[in-house]
This record gives sequence, C-alpha cells and structure tokens, in this order.
Amino acid sequence: MRGFTFSWKRAIGISGLKSRLAHGTGIPTTRMGLERKIGAGILNTTIGIITFVFGIIIKIISAIIKGIIKILR
Repeated sequence: MRGFTFSWKRAIGISGLKSRLAHGTGIPTTRMGLERKIGAGILNTTIGIITFVFGIIIKIISAIIKGIIKILR
C-alpha cells in the first residue's frame, strides 16, 4: 500500500489533543505556528505605533497651519 504511514502519536491521540488545545486557546503547538503568531504580533504592534505617531504628526501640522492662518488674518 503506497503512502501509508503509521504515527504512534496519532494512534494514542496526542495529535488530536494538541490540535484541540491549539484551537481552544489560540496558542499554536508547533514551532512554525508560534513563529507566525509572534511575527504577526510584532507586525501589528509596529503598524499601530506608526499609525499613532503619524496621527500625532498630522495634529501638530494642523495646529501649526491654524496658527499661521490666525497670524495672517
């Protein structure tokens, strides 16, 4: 029979338990899954910080422009 492999972890239920644990908690049980989750968290944090800083810069520029307009009136 081609393609048949035996997994003792699957036979005693470790694979299913790990899968249920990962789906239930949202914490991956594989190294690659954990790396993906950490990478996504870092990326989301970085984007959040950039968005926050950009918002502050826009508010500062807006205040400067309002001040200039007030002076020119």
